[in-house]
Amino acid sequence: MRVPFKRTSDRVRFYALTAVALAAALVVPPLAIHLTLNRQLLQVGERLVLDYARDVLRRADRTSSDLDRQLAELEAIRDRPPCSAETVALMRQLTLQSLDFALIGRIEGNVLQCSSYGEHLSGIDLGPVSFVGRYAVRREVRLPVAPDVAYATVQQSGWILFVPAAQSFDIPIPDHLSIATYSPVARAFRASRGSVRPDWMASGRTGEEVTFIEDGRIVAVVESPRYATGVVAALPIAQVRPAGSSTEIVGMGIALVGGISIAAWILHLARQRLIISSWRLRRALRDEEIYLVYQPIVCLRTRRWVGAEALMRWRVSDGVEIPPDIFIPAAEETGLICQFTQRLLELVARDAPAIFARSDAFSLSLNLSSADMKSAATVPLLQSLVARAGVPPARFRVEITERSILDEESGREMISRIRALGIGVVVDDFGTGFSNLKYLTAFRFDLLKIDKAFVQGLGTEAVTSHVAFHIIDLAKSLHLGLVAEGVEQDRQAAMLREAGVEMAQGWLFARPMPAAALVDGMAAA
Repeated sequence: MRVPFKRTSDRVRFYALTAVALAAALVVPPLAIHLTLNRQLLQVGERLVLDYARDVLRRADRTSSDLDRQLAELEAIRDRPPCSAETVALMRQLTLQSLDFALIGRIEGNVLQCSSYGEHLSGIDLGPVSFVGRYAVRREVRLPVAPDVAYATVQQSGWILFVPAAQSFDIPIPDHLSIATYSPVARAFRASRGSVRPDWMASGRTGEEVTFIEDGRIVAVVESPRYATGVVAALPIAQVRPAGSSTEIVGMGIALVGGISIAAWILHLARQRLIISSWRLRRALRDEEIYLVYQPIVCLRTRRWVGAEALMRWRVSDGVEIPPDIFIPAAEETGLICQFTQRLLELVARDAPAIFARSDAFSLSLNLSSADMKSAATVPLLQSLVARAGVPPARFRVEITERSILDEESGREMISRIRALGIGVVVDDFGTGFSNLKYLTAFRFDLLKIDKAFVQGLGTEAVTSHVAFHIIDLAKSLHLGLVAEGVEQDRQAAMLREAGVEMAQGWLFARPMPAAALVDGMAAA
């Protein structure tokens, strides 16, 4: 992650000074520099491909662990009638408890006799299995009740478990990455995305990681040490070369210094100072370069401002703004995100008295990260915020995402402690992960925030156009309040209001603004 230049002249000055340094550098054959850069880029590519493969394997291992646990419980009632009320009840209970399986059933031959939905009187023909490894696997099954949803199935001893086909790759994966999960026993793909060669599976070894280059792609093959599961990932080499850097930089070096082609290497070193490192992040906190803006939250019925979300921004000393989608992930990766959250709470405590003085029915929302949800300092910091603000704790809300509480036990404990303070808890970006009823029922939330991706699809032909309404119905059934983010059109606001959504935020109402502008706007709103 790199700091952008504020002006084109700054970029020119930076590269001009670098070129002057090149004139005094050691003469190195252009080919040596080219090979050095290639080697480094390939190492970066290998790490990148391995990271994606490991992420998918961790998800597959979790599913395998859940599968073993589910089958063990099902085998305990093997002697009961296959589709008895007791059997169906257990299948339904296990389905609701599972983060991975959407349906559990009993099967004879290729016919589904009953499931956690109940008995299927005439049965449902699922077709033949795709392959048999440790289990019998069907790569793609579609049920009459939901023909648009594809499932992969795992079958053993008359039990069959359904996994949504998209779940294997339910992590952010770039379009140019090809990836597949496979059975090391059958040497057959379970699920795949993109172009993956079957013969690559032969390189896998239990518990090992292998990388190699073939067909112009960097390939990683990893296999689980615990389960019969493997992952193959492949990335075109061209994708790990920043546009206009390797070959062009080497050529520029040759032109500037008459054959001194170490330009690429020196530019590479020079660019290191632009990377957002942990040192830069600490300096940003120390030099108070982190500041807050607030995006108003409105009542859809009255259009009055009823709250605001506090958002961190970073302006470096030369005036360059570092986007939050760059520095916040960097803070998470370097383990500094809790310090950024502490800074957020300090700034909110400073601004809160003036904001709350304008209205006794106004709330502020704060974002907590995955690390904050595990930190022992989070609750004391929230207590300090409430005390310094001098208002009831109910005037504050914390927003957490599904991915920030993957550990159910610790997540439930932290949410309970926060709610015990009197602070509301909002589930943010709901629907962007692999959400299910288990997630919402396992934790006590007060509000659900509909992600902007679904809001922006309202009234369009997009595949997400109806998802927002399903989320709204789900929230209502669980008696959760609703907030929609990313509202940009009156049509979207009207549809949300008619569907029963109480609050919303987005550029239609107001853009993020400093605290002073928020206070002034509250008076006018």
